[in-house]
Amino acid sequence: MKAHAPTTLLLRILILLSITSLSVCIGTVEGIPWTPDYEGALRKAQQTRRPVLTYLYTDSCNYCKKMEATTFKDPLVREEMREGYLWVKLNAETDPTGVQLREKFQISNYPTIFVMDHDGFEVDRLTGYVDAQNFKAKVEEYLASPNSFKKLQETVESNPHSSTANFELAHKYLTRNSLLEAAKHFVNVIVYDPENKSEMTDTSYYWLAFTLASGSQPEEALKQLKTLATKFPRSAARADGYILESQIHTFADRLDPAVSALQAFLTEFPENEKRPWVELMLQELAPNSTPMVRSH
Repeated sequence: MKAHAPTTLLLRILILLSITSLSVCIGTVEGIPWTPDYEGALRKAQQTRRPVLTYLYTDSCNYCKKMEATTFKDPLVREEMREGYLWVKLNAETDPTGVQLREKFQISNYPTIFVMDHDGFEVDRLTGYVDAQNFKAKVEEYLASPNSFKKLQETVESNPHSSTANFELAHKYLTRNSLLEAAKHFVNVIVYDPENKSEMTDTSYYWLAFTLASGSQPEEALKQLKTLATKFPRSAARADGYILESQIHTFADRLDPAVSALQAFLTEFPENEKRPWVELMLQELAPNSTPMVRSH
């Protein structure tokens, strides 16, 4: 019996070490306490007054895999943020709730992380890969900032004439591909500040044109660009307006006006940082062209 004592002791040590190693591994794997129960998380959020972070991913998303391997395993997120939030993880293609959220919020880029308050309203969102430091900073900023998606909505509701709030909210909608809502708030800036006292009206004409062009209304977009040129001929926004105008004509196979718009850009904005790109575009459209002033 004594001859087997070392073997028995060694076996006990190995078992003990295995249990310890398993515990460490399980602790590491657990990391963030993800749940697929979206509705349950919202109910718990109301009870605990904690924000909800809803992470939408797809199996083919490389940036999702990178974020899971780095950001969500970083101690800055896993340890410092773990208890302060409720964490929901949903596949946007295979999970029924994930599919529903994808369609409801028009999600097309991944990963997308919704920052929601304890009442289940979207405060704001992060799209694409974000490292741990920026992830933590952005989430905290959204929850405290007056420029979050939710806060801007509240500001516009209480002060619909605010050019700044309308302009910022329009861009929030634009990044969400909510073109109709974005256009509505750019129009608000134009209507409520026709004299451009906020210095956002001229830029709103450009962004309204961009939104219309993105929404398959190119001719309406051209009208807004013409209005921009008429009302604010010295606006810096006209530089981007010329580029957009050229792109609209190019997609419509109207080569001459497309080239003319680029030539006008080069003539009127010779120091603009986008000049090299515009010269390249012009060379592709008309290899033998030279910059010239376009009459209005």
